[in-house]
Amino acid sequence: MKEYWSIDRFEEDVAIALNDQGDELQLSTKELPKNCKEGDVLYYDGTSYQIDGKETIDRKDEVLSLLDDLFI
Repeated sequence: MKEYWSIDRFEEDVAIALNDQGDELQLSTKELPKNCKEGDVLYYDGTSYQIDGKETIDRKDEVLSLLDDLFI
């Protein structure tokens, strides 16, 4: 099973990523895909970090749904 890391924020040339357990990972922006941005969900494929587009969309949709439920 893939371990997912969500980009929480960027601090200079370092990306701070969190996994589902709340563990923090600091990655050099040089290790990331060029178009990586806050909120993207990454996984390590054995050689490099890759963006999982479907997982990113699914998680964003889940958060939006939770926000809708909160304010309805």
